[in-house]
Amino acid sequence: YIPISVLVALSFNQGGLPTVWSGFSLKWYASLVGNAAILSAALNTLIVALVSTAIATLLGTLLAIGVEIRRQYGSGLEALIFAPMIIPDIVLAIALLSFFSLLDFTLGLHTIILAHVVFNLAFVCSVVRARLK
Repeated sequence: YIPISVLVALSFNQGGLPTVWSGFSLKWYASLVGNAAILSAALNTLIVALVSTAIATLLGTLLAIGVEIRRQYGSGLEALIFAPMIIPDIVLAIALLSFFSLLDFTLGLHTIILAHVVFNLAFVCSVVRARLK
């Protein structure tokens, strides 16, 4: 945690160089709050996080319950469910981008949310299934 603590402490430096302390200032935080692009990106990040978490939690819980009820289909279905945990993130991202392009989806916030749901679904399902056993 030391590097993060140093970074936070140096963010209050008035000067532009982090190696030389020029005095305490909040000017970097004031410019951050005044930057519309950064605020828009932060809002989009918050929307993606909250919506994808809610959807993945709901679907992952239902999926885990369904897999536990229908155990005879378990092994093949488990392979599909847990594939996003095994596949490297960049490969999954490129595959989803190719899939969205193939289906002629307009890329935007909804496709980002959908991609996050696909990625998080495996984690939710595995945690819920562990609690159900």
